[in-house]
Amino acid sequence: MSNLDEQINLLFFDTKPNTLKTIRTGIKKFFSVINKNPETYFDNKKDEDFENDLKLFYSKIQSNAPTTISQYISAVKSYLGENKIYLHEQGFWKKFRRKLPKNKPILLDRIPTMDEIRKILLRCDPLERTIILCLLSSGMRIDELLKIEEKHVNFESKPTEIIIPHTIAKNKQQRIVFISEEATESLKDWLKHRNEFIEKTYKKVNFPNVKRTPKDSTKIFPIDYSTFKKRYHNILNELKEQFIEKCPNTGYYKLHIHTFRKYFDTHMKTIIPEPIVRALTGHEGYLSNNYEKYTDEEKKKYYLKAEHIITTSGNISTIEEKYKQEIEQIKIDQDKIIHLLNVYRKGYMEVQREKPSDKQEDLRNDISIICEPSDLPKKAIHPYEKLEKKEKST
Repeated sequence: MSNLDEQINLLFFDTKPNTLKTIRTGIKKFFSVINKNPETYFDNKKDEDFENDLKLFYSKIQSNAPTTISQYISAVKSYLGENKIYLHEQGFWKKFRRKLPKNKPILLDRIPTMDEIRKILLRCDPLERTIILCLLSSGMRIDELLKIEEKHVNFESKPTEIIIPHTIAKNKQQRIVFISEEATESLKDWLKHRNEFIEKTYKKVNFPNVKRTPKDSTKIFPIDYSTFKKRYHNILNELKEQFIEKCPNTGYYKLHIHTFRKYFDTHMKTIIPEPIVRALTGHEGYLSNNYEKYTDEEKKKYYLKAEHIITTSGNISTIEEKYKQEIEQIKIDQDKIIHLLNVYRKGYMEVQREKPSDKQEDLRNDISIICEPSDLPKKAIHPYEKLEKKEKST
């Protein structure tokens, strides 16, 4: 670890890991752009020097997304402040903020269709499938889900209830979310094989300096975000076609992991009140806590009404039932064909070889009516053809 990394860790020791990562990236980028040594940077400097460095830094990061630019500038400002460098708030910073672009996303993504989600799930192993179903049916953020422990899940509730503690939630506010019956069954099944998965992982990945989930970890999903993201991208690459489309601005997959949460947010709003959806996703709006007071029981009732929207197996069961009926009908038709062939065989043997009787012609017509030659199974056609050839030869 470099001296700059150690200094950043000390200055921002109480910062969340993801935020700290952004701060570290922004500060390192700053020193790289201005080409200055961090260890001697604050020696014999005037405010004007810092202001010029910030202007230079800003001019060199224009190719980044607006949100990234704001994060980098904010990180450098915090770093300067921690080192007792306070540039004039109403002077320099006020003018500087006017130049900053509005924080508008430039990522061109899209929400997957239910058919696409099903195709993705067919490629998943039990761990990947459970994570995606939980994301899809709860609206949780991926980093929140991966920190959930079994004690946070209430399987006795209908629908299954998950408590997201304030220590996990992005907005530092505890909330309750729900998962579908489909996700619940998948989660229960995963918990049966969780310990076995950890044991196999330890045997498979047995290298020094490799970060692995501790065997005594209480997290439901013993996997970090970067590992899951790689596995998810592998699934998209296997599917190819529209699944591997990328945003031209960022290079990210259009069907990135966060789109499952977007699917939940978009489709649930078509059935249940928007304030409830905001509460479930942790996107409560202005004055939500003061004026939008839905009880947990009310949220459950609304969720159950809309559960079919975020369930992938609902239509599949209907299709399976339809196929079963079609298969049964095919079996019935085959039995009829076999019966008619047996009758035809007996009748054919009884008639004169030179002059086929009307009975034989009627049997031929019956067979053609029940099943066209192109639809008739080969096993049903062959006995008829063989019988005719045999009779002609004799």
